[in-house]
Amino acid sequence: MPKQRDYERFTVFKRRFERKDRKSGRTRTETVYYVRFYDDSGRLLVTKSSGETARDRAERWAKRNADEVIEAAQKSRPARTNNPPFIDFLTEFWSAESRRSRNRKASGKPLAAGYLESMSRIVR
Repeated sequence: MPKQRDYERFTVFKRRFERKDRKSGRTRTETVYYVRFYDDSGRLLVTKSSGETARDRAERWAKRNADEVIEAAQKSRPARTNNPPFIDFLTEFWSAESRRSRNRKASGKPLAAGYLESMSRIVR
């Protein structure tokens, strides 16, 4: 398969955020460019901050790092071996033994048994 062109491998977009200056106490708006990297089929792999404040520098950063970032993202992404029907996913999601329920319980914010039961009844 031929190598993808750069404009097919990534897209660049900006995010604005406010940062408070510690000395003066003033709030400043800053812009940082982020890059979304895609695999050969066009599926989104990962979004990374370029750390750049100018679009052209962010695009150059993406071109320089595209191969490395895409390869690392593909290695870290687990292969999907099963794709259960959505109803099965929801049924398991609202059970008391689901990963979500266990995580909530471990964090000290358990889901009420009545809530889980009513949600699982809606799914059935």
